[in-house]
Amino acid sequence: MPALQQPAASLPRQAFLDRLRVMLTGLVILHHTAIMHGADGGWFLRFPTDDKGAKVLLTMMCAVDQAFFMGLFFLLAGHFTPSALQRKGAVGFLKDRLLRLGLPLLAFGLLLGPFTASLAGMAAPGHAGLPQVLAQTWARLLAGEVNLGPLWFAYALLLFSVAYVLLRPW
Repeated sequence: MPALQQPAASLPRQAFLDRLRVMLTGLVILHHTAIMHGADGGWFLRFPTDDKGAKVLLTMMCAVDQAFFMGLFFLLAGHFTPSALQRKGAVGFLKDRLLRLGLPLLAFGLLLGPFTASLAGMAAPGHAGLPQVLAQTWARLLAGEVNLGPLWFAYALLLFSVAYVLLRPW
């Protein structure tokens, strides 16, 4: 792997990009709330409305925002990746990504995800009760069924970061 150039100074914050991220994060929250209340899609817990007009409206909103919002998040992450790699070096960059993306993935995959799935299972009609639901959830986890839920993005970003470091010389 070729040697990296001298670390560059940090870029000044660009307020419009911070505002864009905040707006996109709000859109992600609205998107998942819409799914929970009737739009097409999967989520841990659902309370769908019986109003067909609301379902159509929520589904249309999700179809429109899903066409761009996660891609825009990836674009923003990719925009800052070369300067972060240059500034931190390959090892520092990957350590930072493992800390910022890997730890939340582990916490959600091993703790918060199973707990959330258990709570959602208890909300289902005829649920078995917390001990049984937790046992079923942990059995799935031990069988290798890790549900990353909303952290699929962090997982993908971590994979892209590692790939960028490894493939950058080409």
